[in-house]
Amino acid sequence: MGLRQSRSRNDREEHMYGKSFIGAVPVHFSQYTLNPHTLNYLQDCPLFSSNENELESMGYCKAIDYPDIPEHVYYEAYMHSLPTHNTYFSMHSRNGYDFEKPAAPLRVVSFCEALRQINDDWIKGMIKQLEGMSGAAAEVYCKLLSEGRLFADLSVQLHFGAEISHERAAFHNDGPNSLLHLALSIHGQRSLLWKGSKDKDAVMSNLDRKGWFTFSESYNTYEEKQVPGSVYLSSPFLVSHGVSYPICDWEDRIVAVQCRCLLSTQELSLLRETSEEEWMSVIELVTTAIRNGTSSEQGGNMFRLPTLDEVESVYSKLCEDW
Repeated sequence: MGLRQSRSRNDREEHMYGKSFIGAVPVHFSQYTLNPHTLNYLQDCPLFSSNENELESMGYCKAIDYPDIPEHVYYEAYMHSLPTHNTYFSMHSRNGYDFEKPAAPLRVVSFCEALRQINDDWIKGMIKQLEGMSGAAAEVYCKLLSEGRLFADLSVQLHFGAEISHERAAFHNDGPNSLLHLALSIHGQRSLLWKGSKDKDAVMSNLDRKGWFTFSESYNTYEEKQVPGSVYLSSPFLVSHGVSYPICDWEDRIVAVQCRCLLSTQELSLLRETSEEEWMSVIELVTTAIRNGTSSEQGGNMFRLPTLDEVESVYSKLCEDW
């Protein structure tokens, strides 16, 4: 399959390219690890610790990505992480229509709000650059970052049952709400697989006549193993990716939270009016912010995960009005 394991730090600092709707684009994958205390705090949330017969009451519904593997069980819940218990009218991240999205449990909201607060300088750095750009994409992303809607569209994904092997992983590109995307691993193990190359030209040349990716020495599939506490920051909108899942029972279920940008269908329509040149400017900005967030040596502002104290501080303040 041409599968490569997680790369070394030097590999991570090299420029990689993925295939998007406008062709070959720069992408970056940054891996972080939650503090064990923060992970335990999240794992104790009923959203992640309830029994299977309680899932529907927690907001989950069954989803089917592998109809030919009925023994693989998949549940998903759709919530927002804005600092309010009220619903927020926004796009359903799976079905694409607007609806009154419910708030996530307070512990999860507190984590996401703490994440935004401690990375305020990193976010403001992007806002400042977006303000100097033209086009609908720059306008939309500048607005959502300014309004605190980064990492505010949550899809909680729960898997167990039959294996989904590397060979069966369903490769795809996410929507534009995943231009800047953070994923949290709460329970279980899975592997994120993504296709990229250091050679920009190789990205577009490795397609067969049906538009599917083929494999060569210059175009590879990378494996990023995700265990409880793993966190990655990247742009699934810009790269073909899939996920493999090992066989497991309920006790070893796999739970992950996908934290996207909170968009409406109206904003999505505006993004579709953006020219390729304008898109590329925004993409390069976001990719640079993700890459530079891993090291102060790269310049710009660092990106980091909140401590448990920081999460609990936000929790205490939100409790007053929850």
